[in-house]
Amino acid sequence: MNQFARGRVLVSVVALVGAFAGAAAAVQPVDESLQRDIAQYREHVFTLANPYYEGRGSGSRGNRLAADYLEFYYRRAGLKPAFALEETAADGTVVSTPFASYRQTFSIGRGTVVSDESLSLSRGGDAGVRTFTPGQDFNTLAISASGSVEAEAVFVGYSIVDGPDGYDSYADAAPLDGRIAIVMRFEPMDETGRSRFAEKGGPRWSAAAALRPKLQAAIDRGAGAVILVNPPGADDPRTRSLENVQTSQGFGRPMGVPVVMMSLGAADELVRAADAQGRGLMDLRLLADGDGGVHPLPRARVRIDVKTEQAPKLTQNLGGILPGRGELASQYVVIGAHMDHVGFGHDGGANPANVGQLHPGADDNASGSSGLLVAMNRVRDFFDAAPPDQPLRSVLFMHFSGEEIGLLGSRHFVRNNTFNASDIYAMINMDMIGRVRNNLVDMNGTGTAKGFQEWLDPIVARSPLTVRKLPGGQGPSDHQSFYNAQIPVLFFFSGFHPDYHAPGDTPDKINIEGAVHVAALASDIVFNLAARREPLEFQPTTASFGRLNEDERPGGPPARAGRGGRARGEQPAQPPQPAADAQPERGPSMATMRVRFGIRPGYGEEEPGVLVEGVTEGGSAAAAGLKVGDRMIKWNGKPLADIRSWMELLAAHNPGDEVEVTIVRDGAEQVIKAKLQGVDNTPR
Repeated sequence: MNQFARGRVLVSVVALVGAFAGAAAAVQPVDESLQRDIAQYREHVFTLANPYYEGRGSGSRGNRLAADYLEFYYRRAGLKPAFALEETAADGTVVSTPFASYRQTFSIGRGTVVSDESLSLSRGGDAGVRTFTPGQDFNTLAISASGSVEAEAVFVGYSIVDGPDGYDSYADAAPLDGRIAIVMRFEPMDETGRSRFAEKGGPRWSAAAALRPKLQAAIDRGAGAVILVNPPGADDPRTRSLENVQTSQGFGRPMGVPVVMMSLGAADELVRAADAQGRGLMDLRLLADGDGGVHPLPRARVRIDVKTEQAPKLTQNLGGILPGRGELASQYVVIGAHMDHVGFGHDGGANPANVGQLHPGADDNASGSSGLLVAMNRVRDFFDAAPPDQPLRSVLFMHFSGEEIGLLGSRHFVRNNTFNASDIYAMINMDMIGRVRNNLVDMNGTGTAKGFQEWLDPIVARSPLTVRKLPGGQGPSDHQSFYNAQIPVLFFFSGFHPDYHAPGDTPDKINIEGAVHVAALASDIVFNLAARREPLEFQPTTASFGRLNEDERPGGPPARAGRGGRARGEQPAQPPQPAADAQPERGPSMATMRVRFGIRPGYGEEEPGVLVEGVTEGGSAAAAGLKVGDRMIKWNGKPLADIRSWMELLAAHNPGDEVEVTIVRDGAEQVIKAKLQGVDNTPR
């Protein structure tokens, strides 16, 4: 049930745009289209949050499909394409046509691409060869290297070394000598399929179940390739799925040998065919639940052929222009929302407990994306109703990608576009506007221009919403990229909720009428900014991202997980705590860190190392003298390939540890020393 009275229709008065003398003129058309906007918004938010779009993870198929859907409405609204179209001519030259494409393509780093994969079992004689089917019986994982291996298989159970209670899968075992190791996920279980090691009331699995150390243990003992399988009977929802190259991107870097995952049925068939006693996978699992041990499978040979490469992972921003007129037309008001979400939870700060499950992202941020489509029509109607000789700034509508993994799309746009920062008058951002409760919404950024709040007051007063006006212009969403470029910003936000970055963020929970009122208010502000004659002078704010108090939001908001897009000086938001079925396979998370370094790393970088995009005042990095633009390439002498490799090293430290960090600054290497603080910001 939404928070607005049924049937309420916002009715206001049409007024012509007059001279703006530091305050907004009463420009508000009769809103006879409210019900139309509500119907269209409902259609958009239910569509974008549909499972067909796979959670819209950046660079994914679902993200591309969502872009196709949104572009259809850009065309339907009659917007002018915002970006250049680059085509290769017959002679090989690249021809660039300005303002011919709605898409702005950019890289979000590199990912594994599988160009060939096969898996077969051979027993010789009349048994012949059993060829398994990719996508059904097995998949190559993103941590796989290229290679061809034909050898006997060997079952190594959970592949745990020095586990709790003295458990060791390899006790007294001979080297694997190039054989193909079959490794089970998780850790020894009881008869109910639950961990023998995990503490009662804690996470479902202990740290011994971490995936990479298990696979590395097999490789260190000479495995020529690895087959990962889910243990039959495990009390974990992941046993119902087969990981693939996309869902395993978060498992880390390639491990040096071919790594595939087999379905339960196919793996059981392989084991029964190869085991000298004809035992199945469950039989071997029960042995592994006991004392572990390695079990050769000598009756068959397995062949794995995998060809992978690391290629740029691409995604796209969308942008369309409503052209202005007169002397203001060369300036732009930007109104945006991010269209991406976290897909199946592998990127973007999802709770590790939910990795592998579809995250619909209805509020975050199908709600803002749908609001932007509504705003297109509203602002266009405002333009059509204004006097033909009324000077108006152009309005740039943008759906950003890559927001969940570090504000990559908005950052790329600000750094790589045909619009100079001086030509952008202001930026309005809508992110998570779908859970309006008690008629309340936050509007951050009212202090980012001189006299901004006073100018906004009469526009806000016409909205049926109760708007909490907050001066801070910094925060973990796309407006931050514009704020960093000294552009005045506003950020609409309806508050956190327990479904944030979780599978429960579904469209049936969206307050559709409330979200439409937010989009309507944003549209009114955009039009008034487009018509305003005076300059808008940026001013920095000390206050950062605001949030409604617990007594204003029933139940209080959960902490928002960091997105990698915080501004310098802002304290990192704390991620949600892992649930009882937390996923321990994905390496360290902020929830398990004992120390903090105090930087904002640059995501999506293709050059090795960790780029410093922000330095937190008072943090370890600041005290050591790190600066924005530095690139960390070694940590205590160990090379840093990327952010993940750095996080793995950082997770091993305790407060008070001193580290040597090799950085590249202005093309030259130098070593600095830093003393690490605890997560509560205090050195120990």
